Amino acid sequence: MLLNGISLALACFANYVFYWFNDWLFSGLEFTKGVNWIFLPAGINLVLVMVLGRWASVGITISAATIKHQLFPQLELFDLVINGVMAGFGPLMALWIGAHFFRMDSNLRNRSAATLLKLAALFSIVSSTIHQLWFAFDGQSQSLVRDAPVMALGDFTGVLIFLYAFKLVLYVADTVQDKKPL
Repeated sequence: MLLNGISLALACFANYVFYWFNDWLFSGLEFTKGVNWIFLPAGINLVLVMVLGRWASVGITISAATIKHQLFPQLELFDLVINGVMAGFGPLMALWIGAHFFRMDSNLRNRSAATLLKLAALFSIVSSTIHQLWFAFDGQSQSLVRDAPVMALGDFTGVLIFLYAFKLVLYVADTVQDKKPL
């Protein structure tokens, strides 16, 4: 139970921090409000859900709803919750689709570079599609056709940055551990 709470809190904190870091670092690359050419939180969210599981999805949900409220305080609670759920459960949905339809391994250590590329593409498509469909339905998007591909590319870039950085950290950790004297 404690581990679930830690996973939830860590994911909530990491999503929140990386959203505002991304906003600060890449604000000049924003295509339209909420659609970025590089979106680092997509990457951290996918890695968090891969490592920490479904409780990370709950933390991301809470954080994304909070961020949305800060950006658009006029939105109703229902819109905030929907946005949070899309952000939090998009990575979980992409991992489930990858495991069940494409037989992708759930262990990040065993994933090849090609598999990481496929997973990044899958997540980017799933996340941007569910977000943009909702935004179009709810009147929050000016152009589904224009915004969805840019959001997918921004998510893809953010995911690649984090997946490969995390994979490198795991490789270095394994290498250091292998060189320890017994």
